[in-house]
Amino acid sequence: MHDSYVELMLPILSQPSMLEQYTNVAGGIRNGKLMEHLDSLAGSAAYKHILGPAADSPSSLSSIDFYLVTAAVERMDLLHYIKQGDIHDLRLSGNVIYTGKSSMEVTVQMVGLPRTSHETEMPVMLGRFTMVCRDALTHKAREVNPLILGTPEEEALYALGKSHAEIRKSTQASSLSRMPPSQTEAQAVHEMFLSRHPQGGEEFLSSTFLPPRGERTHLPSAGQDEFGHEIEWAWMEDTVLESCQVMFPQDRNVHGKVFGGYLMRLAYELAFATASQHIQKRTLPFLSLDNISFKLPVPVGCMLKLKSGVGYSDSKVVHIGVRANVLDVTTGEEKTTNEFWFTWDAEGGGTKGVVPRTYEEAMTWLESRRRLALGAEIRGIRQASTEFQKLQHH
Repeated sequence: MHDSYVELMLPILSQPSMLEQYTNVAGGIRNGKLMEHLDSLAGSAAYKHILGPAADSPSSLSSIDFYLVTAAVERMDLLHYIKQGDIHDLRLSGNVIYTGKSSMEVTVQMVGLPRTSHETEMPVMLGRFTMVCRDALTHKAREVNPLILGTPEEEALYALGKSHAEIRKSTQASSLSRMPPSQTEAQAVHEMFLSRHPQGGEEFLSSTFLPPRGERTHLPSAGQDEFGHEIEWAWMEDTVLESCQVMFPQDRNVHGKVFGGYLMRLAYELAFATASQHIQKRTLPFLSLDNISFKLPVPVGCMLKLKSGVGYSDSKVVHIGVRANVLDVTTGEEKTTNEFWFTWDAEGGGTKGVVPRTYEEAMTWLESRRRLALGAEIRGIRQASTEFQKLQHH
């Protein structure tokens, strides 16, 4: 397992010229660029698992008869929000912890290095990627090397990776795209409908044809969120932001497709703009990127269309979904390649929630609540960990 270990140093404190490339408008660090690096690092660890030390040579990748793709980002959590004045040199590392027949789970982490002799390493970000091996000629799944476990720690990591694979299958089976919402979820949607639509839903039911956005004379009723805080409500459809850009060859990987990490950064930055506009705050601590799947590769030269909207928000968090579509300008054909989900901490200052109008929007609202519940559970487990508490307070 340890043979796949890779690392990357980002001396953003030691080298002011590098810091300039990563600084955001608030003086902190651009998380989207860090995600881009972590995706690349996960790919490097996967190639090293298959090729061994030869993976460190760029020329070795030009003659291989297989290729690796990022099938999914299982999760990425920010453990420490880097603000202005809290800059550290960063070490990014990763290695393969589990292998299936043609897939590999890669864990990546980012730590802030000590600035003085009184500090210890500070955990900044954790992530899990699923990489899949394909035959370069047939594009079918290709077997990968099994892992050799040498220590109890490696056996524990392998067991963790196996449990992640089983949880992933279970989650996919109960997805809202396959199964109807539970009775509790259906009740939550109905209660939200009655309490937040004008006139208890009567006006909504009588509005068969909706006027254009600028001509609407009403908004959902104001009230309290689930935590008892006063909050305003906005229609989910009115939170949407979109972008469109050409994919250039400078952002391609060794297989001529656009880097998954680059797509992640673009989605993150649009999602942040959506969250910031919705709750009217310029700075927001990032919490997590939820499970995303890379359904189709993004070719160089296509038009990438990103559409972002608020799935759920209250006084504490805002959850954003982003859909990525590729447009072939020669045929007009458009296909969905990715869906991204991001969570930001509203720090108790969130002033707006969202209300769905359609069944599809209601399912988005429920999906966001599911993901937020899972994220809160993971953060709770982590904060209860004695070892994590030690790392956080040094």
